[in-house]
Order: sequence, then C-alpha cells, then structure tokens
Amino acid sequence: MAKKGPGEFARFLATKSAGDTVTFDEILAAVPSWKESSLKTYFRKNKLTPFLATTASKNTYRVVRNGSTVTEADVTKALSQVDPESVTLVKNDVLVGELGRYTLIREVGAGAVGHVWAATSSATGSTVAIKVCSPRPDLLKPDVFDNVKERFGERLASARGSRMTRSWRTSTAAST
Repeated sequence: MAKKGPGEFARFLATKSAGDTVTFDEILAAVPSWKESSLKTYFRKNKLTPFLATTASKNTYRVVRNGSTVTEADVTKALSQVDPESVTLVKNDVLVGELGRYTLIREVGAGAVGHVWAATSSATGSTVAIKVCSPRPDLLKPDVFDNVKERFGERLASARGSRMTRSWRTSTAAST
C-alpha cells in the first residue's frame, strides 16, 4: 500500500507556484500523515530540496517548482533516495552547518566538483566565501568519490595560502 504523505504533499504543492512561500506549519496542516519530527528530518536530510528552499526567515520556505509539475511519484522518489540527485542553490538560500547560518548572495565560481558562493554570515554580518561540494553524478560513484573528496580538500588547502585572508575548518551543512 502506498504511503499517504507523498500524495498529500504533491496535492499541497499543486496549489503553489514557484516563488511562493510556505511555512512549516502550513505543510504540517496540509500533510496530516506526517509528524512534526518526520518533517524536520526531511528538511535536515535535504529530502524536500527538489521542491522547497529555505529562506532567511526561520520555518519559511520558498517553492522552487510550479506545483502543477510535481507528481506523487516525484515526492516518493525524493523521500526514498539515499541522497538528493541534485541540490540547486539560488540567491537568498540559507545554509546551516556546524559553523553557523549563511545566506547566499551570488555564485562566484563553479566546476565539476562544486560551486563557490559569496554569502553573509548571520553571526557576524561579514561576507564570506562558501565552497559547496556538489559533484557531477559520474563523480559520485563509490570508486571515484573518495578521490573527489580528497581533491576538494586539497583545493581548499591551496586556497588558504593564496588570497584567502581567513579560513575555518570544513563543515557539513544542510539547507535548513
């Protein structure tokens, strides 16, 4: 038997257009089969990023696709995959990690392994550069990915000695 949540969420999104904002509570009300803890987990694990992006306002999300294009199968696939196939970052998305919250300003560079964004630190208000590891799908194969992570770290280490004035340790982040 199919789970109710993906269908309920797809029907909720069908009433929304790309760019609309929705709140955590609106999603819970529209998807009664999801518990609050489940919804928090979906956000923490980036399961809903194909459909919603975080905003600078806590518990408020921007719809990233016109809801009429979202199917129950799309939602089921997003919730059941081990990792998102692709995460699309856009201006004003908020990344949250061990080192704080950062609001993306603009993309300043991209390559096969990741993207570099100018971002604002919510803690200090300073503009920082954030390198986001988001490799092409062919680089995610288990026999290749360890090398990708190593090269990503080497690039970061070499940048520390160039024009970077200050650097922090690496961290994982979620767009929640």
